[in-house]
Amino acid sequence: MQAKLILFLLLLFYLPNLHAHESLFVTLNNILEESLSDSIPEADFVYEQSGIIFAFADISTNEPTSWLWDFGDGNTSEEQHPQHVYAAPGAYTVCLTVTNEWGSSQSCQTVMIIVGVDDLSKVEPAIRVFPNPANHSVVLEKLWQKDINVNIQDATGRQVQQLQLTQKRTQLSLDNWTAGVYIIRTEQGSKVLIVE
Repeated sequence: MQAKLILFLLLLFYLPNLHAHESLFVTLNNILEESLSDSIPEADFVYEQSGIIFAFADISTNEPTSWLWDFGDGNTSEEQHPQHVYAAPGAYTVCLTVTNEWGSSQSCQTVMIIVGVDDLSKVEPAIRVFPNPANHSVVLEKLWQKDINVNIQDATGRQVQQLQLTQKRTQLSLDNWTAGVYIIRTEQGSKVLIVE
């Protein structure tokens, strides 16, 4: 704001002698452009994820006064630090546009939502799933002697099928399944199955 006032006063003072002070105006113009570019906000953000819930935090510089978040799923927010819940798994491009009196800028990042997959690195597998990805059928192979209860869900958590594995190998038809990502849950952990 001070730069605008100084420029205005100088223009009033030197305007009658514009040609005589042309180099002064070039210098003043350069100073004004430099101060404006330093004042335009630079959009930036970080986020934390807990399942399908995201907490976004604005870390923009140069003092933005308004925020517009586009979560990539048709929803928006004007909060500085919003939370957002995604309804379905997938990749979403999240964009933050920040604005102040000098201008605006935008920053975008891609977030990935995969629902319901446990950390398998700590669990000894109870079943093996093959082929994976699969087209028409898949084999569920027991790796333990006891019977294993299996619950199969789509990527949104909706139950697709429930069965008990009593044989060493069970072939499961996928003819009526839509292409996508499925989670095969047992008491011992989870597996991801991709149906093409």
